[in-house]
Amino acid sequence: MKNITFTVSASVIVLIFVSSVISQPESDINARVAQLDFDKATLDDVIRIFGEPEKYVWGGKTFTEDNLPSVYIAAYPGGFSVFMSRGKVSELRFEEPGVGYVFRGKLKLGSSLDEVLEVLGQPTETVTGGELQVAKDGVLYKDINDRKGHCYYSRKEQGIRLFFFDYNVTALYLTSTVQRGSSETGRASKDSKLQRLELVESVDEFDDVRSKDLSKLDLSKRKKLIRTLQFNQKTIWP
Repeated sequence: MKNITFTVSASVIVLIFVSSVISQPESDINARVAQLDFDKATLDDVIRIFGEPEKYVWGGKTFTEDNLPSVYIAAYPGGFSVFMSRGKVSELRFEEPGVGYVFRGKLKLGSSLDEVLEVLGQPTETVTGGELQVAKDGVLYKDINDRKGHCYYSRKEQGIRLFFFDYNVTALYLTSTVQRGSSETGRASKDSKLQRLELVESVDEFDDVRSKDLSKLDLSKRKKLIRTLQFNQKTIWP
């Protein structure tokens, strides 16, 4: 009888432990995200807040922490990952519903396009059909490649970009908003803008080129790279 009682008690303890892990509040990931300072966060900060990544990957390769490339993804279980570029956090990526992240208490994986627009605001323009070449911030791209329901919407000033399938969010990326609040008043000439913006002489995948001048670069054969860049309406293109 004692052996049976012990076995049952041990089983109950295991069940309680597993249940507590599975039923952790969805707000837990939100609380962790709130601790991250995008402007300053490094890999050490990521590990302190989110724990050790499951793996470090890039370009189909896996790396160790002491041998990381300049650009890589720190992958965690459950569809959460951190995109790192040159030692700094570039994006937090949520790609599976189980991770539980909710943006502003309203948007999450599975949210509809209408819900997204209600929270983030209407786009400056809507482009329907065709390929997604250079995506402009604030523009809603619908039915990309003529595939109904495949959409993309980015609001960099709000620190978010979204991918859709069947008009529902399938991937939610949080981005740095370090350049928020620098809106200009009045209309300046192109020459004066060139004087204020940093002239870029070279660019790599996933670089932040918001409010930068790329006019001297030849990107005609680097369309795949262009899709990875973080840019805004002030970015000057070749």
